[in-house]
Amino acid sequence: MTVINSVLGPLDTADMGFTLMHEHIFGAAAGITQNYPGLMEKDYMKYIIGGLKEAKAGGIDTVVDATTVDLGRDVNIMAEASRKSGVNIIACTGWWLTVPRFVSGTTPDQWAE
Repeated sequence: MTVINSVLGPLDTADMGFTLMHEHIFGAAAGITQNYPGLMEKDYMKYIIGGLKEAKAGGIDTVVDATTVDLGRDVNIMAEASRKSGVNIIACTGWWLTVPRFVSGTTPDQWAE
């Protein structure tokens, strides 16, 4: 049994099914949903979950979400969307273009924690 981490926890790779390898279920500036929720479309979660349910009905079991932190990756949104749609979501790590200044002076062990 080989296991990969999904936004809902460990996932046996045998249970991944048909997988889309580079998707973006949500994109915004980092921190927008937490700090400025009024800027979001009113029913954005309904839209995200509905799209994932359509994908599931079309045979998609898992998506790898390639949205990085600087593009608004939000694992809480991904987890809710995964729970409510039945689609496994694998979140990526890292940054899109440039490493943010707050990374300077941190260690790999800090990020691993």
